[in-house]
Amino acid sequence: MRNEYAILFSMVMPGVGHVYMGKTVKGVILMILAMIGLFVFLMPHAHYQISWSMQEYIVVAVIWIAAGVFGVADCTRTGKKQSAE
Repeated sequence: MRNEYAILFSMVMPGVGHVYMGKTVKGVILMILAMIGLFVFLMPHAHYQISWSMQEYIVVAVIWIAAGVFGVADCTRTGKKQSAE
């Protein structure tokens, strides 16, 4: 059951599931990277009124989705390793 909670947490915010599973360093790194990604995506719009093209939105979305998929997959793999021990 612990593995399922970790996967759910990773879907909500990359890195939180890793922290829940006890992989604190990896989880904090993933959370920082996710926050940097959100910052890069949101800040130009808030302060500088920069207009992005659709291609830039797609690139940021693909990177965010890839980070989420990696986080969930790695959390699943870590949970299976911990269950086997």
